[in-house]
Amino acid sequence: MFSAFITCVLLCLPYEADAVTFDPTFPIITQRKKSVEMKCRHDDSNLDVMLWYQQTRSGGMNLIGYGYTGSEPNLEKEFQSQFKMTREDVVRGGLTLLSATESDSAVYFCAASTHCCGLMPLPHQNLVL
Repeated sequence: MFSAFITCVLLCLPYEADAVTFDPTFPIITQRKKSVEMKCRHDDSNLDVMLWYQQTRSGGMNLIGYGYTGSEPNLEKEFQSQFKMTREDVVRGGLTLLSATESDSAVYFCAASTHCCGLMPLPHQNLVL
């Protein structure tokens, strides 16, 4: 019998805060060990830092990593083998889960800032696996 692991990525409707709009993402379904790519885009070119967070089922919020425009991303040690971050430009970036497992089920948040790392993510960019 074929065993499938279903991962759903869901992003709520666009949300505006301080004149920044993040675009929505539509659900993604994947199988166990497949990669999952999550995109983040905003409309404020002054926000040169993009951060990604994972909220676990217990409610804990973990910083996955962050990246400044034009430099290599900085992934937290515990996430370096699981994720890859990209920055297309100052307003667009992505997070790739390299091989999905049940333990990756969480809510994923994207945030943007002028500096790193003492801020909490905006509630509109929740990606559910």
